Amino acid sequence: MRNSNRVIIPGNGRFWRAPVDTPPPGQLLRILGAPTSADVTATVNAEATSAVALGGAASQDADMLALVQAIAGLPTVGSGRVSLLPASMTNPFSYLVFIDPAVTTQTLTAAATFTGGSTPSIEVVTSAVGLGAWDDWTEIGHTSKDSPLQVNRSGGDTTVLDTWQESGVDASTAATQFALAYTLLQYDVDSMKLYYGSNATFAENGMLQTAAANPAATEHALLLQILNGNKAEWRHYPRVSTIAADGENFDTTKLAGMPIKSTILSSATFAFGQQLSQVGVAA
Repeated sequence: MRNSNRVIIPGNGRFWRAPVDTPPPGQLLRILGAPTSADVTATVNAEATSAVALGGAASQDADMLALVQAIAGLPTVGSGRVSLLPASMTNPFSYLVFIDPAVTTQTLTAAATFTGGSTPSIEVVTSAVGLGAWDDWTEIGHTSKDSPLQVNRSGGDTTVLDTWQESGVDASTAATQFALAYTLLQYDVDSMKLYYGSNATFAENGMLQTAAANPAATEHALLLQILNGNKAEWRHYPRVSTIAADGENFDTTKLAGMPIKSTILSSATFAFGQQLSQVGVAA
């Protein structure tokens, strides 16, 4: 079904990294028991919103926006620090919540009164659904707007197999690999080592000393936030391998940059290579 609220023009975004297999730092707000409607009050850092009416699948997008605006309006949160994303195709009362790490304590609690349903209840959960906290996540600094994020695909080609007697007996499809390409702009320790290799070292004199040969990629988890006004999408990669993708650019009309690629690898903890949210709302 067409839904223009799910389209997005990337305006800006943010990148974070953490040790391999770190879960995404979100919270799942869900209402169980299939009520007809619910009046929800959300609390962050002991400050509570006014009750926000949630009316079911037909009004989910408008209700999400009202709820995220109410949370962003709390003095303990603030504008530009919260996203709510549709978290279920089957439960209209299921939202994935991201609250910015700049908020002192991101813990969300909620209460609700219900209309209809079968013994409805409200809960906020994390670890039970593969979510966690911001503790291990570190923001990657400025990245290039001239060379924005790209998700590249390689492999996946299909070869038709023949026999002497017959064509098209079978087919073989090569493995598919995805990698993210983006350009780092901050010439600091973390960014330079992502580009030049984890085996690069900073000497006592403060200079970066790179490996003479065979720079080593850095393995880490990666988290992305993509924004378009009051729309947001989030992406979580539990294990990627990051290293230089191309030469540095020193065009005098642009910011110098270090192009890198983060190749998606298999995870020992998660049964997927990436988690991609639907487009939701931000405030």
